[in-house]
Amino acid sequence: MINVSKLADGDLLGDITVGDEVIHMLRYRYGEGNLAICLETEDGEPDGVLTINLDDSVALERAGEFAVKTWGENECRRAPALASGVFEDTGKRIRAGYCQAEVWRFKE
Repeated sequence: MINVSKLADGDLLGDITVGDEVIHMLRYRYGEGNLAICLETEDGEPDGVLTINLDDSVALERAGEFAVKTWGENECRRAPALASGVFEDTGKRIRAGYCQAEVWRFKE
């Protein structure tokens, strides 16, 4: 179990494999303080962001949850991220523009 409250910016949450590339999942914060799960290659190059920052993000985080972008470039990252054992899908969905963001939480 990951104790998110004890993590600092840049702490490694785990790794996923997408295709033949290993991607690190790192904990950061968006400018206003909401949780951001950033993705980085083994070479330290930015590879994207798993989370999405929405107006609902503050309320979600209070409940121990966060919004995840699972469309577009993140579509191929969804299954490996869930299979990593770090996260679980709550089954909730929230509006993100014209899309529905999945609501995840850290596995206990």
